[in-house]
Amino acid sequence: MLNPDVQSNGMELPTCQSCGRQDETLRLAAYPFVVSVVFMTFQRQFSGLWCSRHRIGYWLQAALITSIIGWLGFPFGLVFAPFRLFQLMGGGIQPAEANSELLRRLGEKKIQEGNSAAAIKCFEASLQYMDVPEVRERLQRLYAMQARGEAPNRLKRYSLYLGVIIAFSILGQLAGAADYLLSYFVGGIVTSTNLILVILLWTPTVTMIFLSISLLRCVLEWAARFTQQTSVFPLLVVGISTLLFFIYNVMTGESFADFLVFVMWGEGYDSQIDTIVSASLIFFLGGVDYVYYLFTVGQAWAMIQGGILLVSLVAGIVTLWKKAYGWARWQTLLRSLQGPQWNRNVEF
Repeated sequence: MLNPDVQSNGMELPTCQSCGRQDETLRLAAYPFVVSVVFMTFQRQFSGLWCSRHRIGYWLQAALITSIIGWLGFPFGLVFAPFRLFQLMGGGIQPAEANSELLRRLGEKKIQEGNSAAAIKCFEASLQYMDVPEVRERLQRLYAMQARGEAPNRLKRYSLYLGVIIAFSILGQLAGAADYLLSYFVGGIVTSTNLILVILLWTPTVTMIFLSISLLRCVLEWAARFTQQTSVFPLLVVGISTLLFFIYNVMTGESFADFLVFVMWGEGYDSQIDTIVSASLIFFLGGVDYVYYLFTVGQAWAMIQGGILLVSLVAGIVTLWKKAYGWARWQTLLRSLQGPQWNRNVEF
């Protein structure tokens, strides 16, 4: 916890425990993880005061540990691992009051050093955690002293949102194809029905989808900052649409990889035209074919795969829904402090 006796005047504020950095990215954070071995399950966490660079490192360690070996304990590994992954998907644990106070004090220190630009960033970050009147007043004075840029125009916002959707659609295709190929080759070697081995075969799917949805959360937060989006509706539309396209393209990637294996083993079509047409159809409609296959194959692995995709979709929507409201509230607050000359409505 932040020491309440540490003041911005007369005493040094804490720095990143790993590199000594002291800026607006500094946060108190905890990243829980789960380690399971057959009938034993342990819950631990990385906790400390880090800058954004080192927070990512500890977050990634916790995410990989939980998504790969957190499941391997019965029964509690199957209970605690998804819960902790959901926490990590939202950015881990970052105590609001402590971080708000830390960033407020850091902003005061930046003012004393004559660095008003850094102070603005610290106060803005502080308000993202808690709406403190003292911080609002300080930030409003700094805004009045420094010119602020306008939000990007509608074309730039549309281009950015479309780019996010396309990028995550491609990422979904790659994740689905990689998962299929890994399962195809490893599954051909591992023929045992041992529960641990079965769980290990679905961990690539869980890991890739979890990391991608977490990346989407970070990208949308950046987009909210960049576009100064004050309305929650555009963020939800873009976020949920991107998530749906991503999950659909994961399934399309699975189907397309299956098609490629089919062709590579010499079981192709009679002509190149048939092959190209089939490849084009699967590239765009492979997700539909994959859903149909999961429902009709009638095997346990298909039910597990479908369940993973469905749970991932729901968890992603809930995470983005909660975060979008926070981002929109924060941007609305910041724009209200910038004065009427900057407080223009940002439309979708």
